Amino acid sequence: MPYTIGEVARMMNIAPSTLRYYEKEGLLSLGARASNGQRTYTDDDIATLSIIEYLKFCGLPLKEIRSFLPLIRPGGETLSARRDILAKERDNVRAQIAALQTKLERLEFSCWFYETAQQYGSVLPLYEFSEEHFPPEHRNVLRESFHLPLTHVRTKLEW
Repeated sequence: MPYTIGEVARMMNIAPSTLRYYEKEGLLSLGARASNGQRTYTDDDIATLSIIEYLKFCGLPLKEIRSFLPLIRPGGETLSARRDILAKERDNVRAQIAALQTKLERLEFSCWFYETAQQYGSVLPLYEFSEEHFPPEHRNVLRESFHLPLTHVRTKLEW
């Protein structure tokens, strides 16, 4: 059964302009035209659209999705290539998570640092702390961020 662009857009919760864009980018086959000139889509087009949306949700850029889609049709012989595309994105996401984790650890350290400084009324006393005075979860950040004792950092402006 053919579907109009509006029906597919509602069914998939996608703007009609997105469907046209996917066609323009070669992700979705150009819909056939009804006698009135309106685009029509098949169940296969909807299945392809579902895959596109899923891969977008997984974070794959359209370029990778464009590479992935032709690999589906041949069947089992392209399973490895499909897995490779997804594994590459998985590895990218893991790297992003690691970078975000590092940022979070530094922010946690900084919040602790200033909360503790508030208790002293200044950051200056914290510069005298030895590593053992810092909570264990912040010592790594201290080592990685400053590469030297805090007493050396004290010579800088009171940040």
